[in-house]
Amino acid sequence: PAALSEERWCCWRMASSLSHLLLVLGLCVAVLLPQATSQDTTTLMSTGATTTLATTATTTLASTEATTTLPTAAATTTLASTAATTTLSTTAATTTLASTAATTTTAACPENQFLVDGTCRTYTFCLSSQFELVAPTATSDRVCKNVRAPCSNLQYQSAAPTLTSDRVCTNFTICNSTQYQSRAPTTTSDRVCTALTVCADNQYQSKAASLTSDRVCTNVTECTSDQYQSTAPTATTDRICRSVTVCNSTTQYESLAPTNTSNRVCT
Repeated sequence: PAALSEERWCCWRMASSLSHLLLVLGLCVAVLLPQATSQDTTTLMSTGATTTLATTATTTLASTEATTTLPTAAATTTLASTAATTTLSTTAATTTLASTAATTTTAACPENQFLVDGTCRTYTFCLSSQFELVAPTATSDRVCKNVRAPCSNLQYQSAAPTLTSDRVCTNFTICNSTQYQSRAPTTTSDRVCTALTVCADNQYQSKAASLTSDRVCTNVTECTSDQYQSTAPTATTDRICRSVTVCNSTTQYESLAPTNTSNRVCT
């Protein structure tokens, strides 16, 4: 019957799962027994035996398939693991080779050479008339520059050239009108200017200043009590003092007394 065929088809579908095999067989027997006659008992038993054999075969087949599947899965897993290991090994080898290549490339040139576009080139060496403007690296050359010419007559060398620096020239200091040159300049030192001395009120300039010497100031002479100032001092001259005249006591008399700036008059 169509209904019976459909039930057997369902049983076959459910029997495909090993985990539900016993449950399916129990359901199939419960469905088939009410519909069978006594005549069909033998057939049913035969069918049961057949079913048992089929079940056994199916179980064996499923077990075989499972057994086949497991080694296949294991083999697939092993193969994948092997492939992954191979990939990792290849990657590690590639990394190692790349690292080795990088190390080899960096350390390829000797100390007196630098690397440019995969080629080692010898560093430029500066001449005695040059200095190193830019230091060399592992991938760039040294840059040299000529030392500047000697300083002019209006300059002195404030810094001498070295292997890595240029000569430095600086203009001489110029003394102003209130200064004199206390130390002359040289090719390597500047002129030294010093402020001129300013004479005090009780002094005069006994020696004028020059471009290379200071003025000399001297204290003005002070007249004594028996002197008078015959010539007043200036900024550049001293005071002149003369002795006061003494009258003859027997023949003269003092007609005009002396002052600080005038003599006594005797008559």
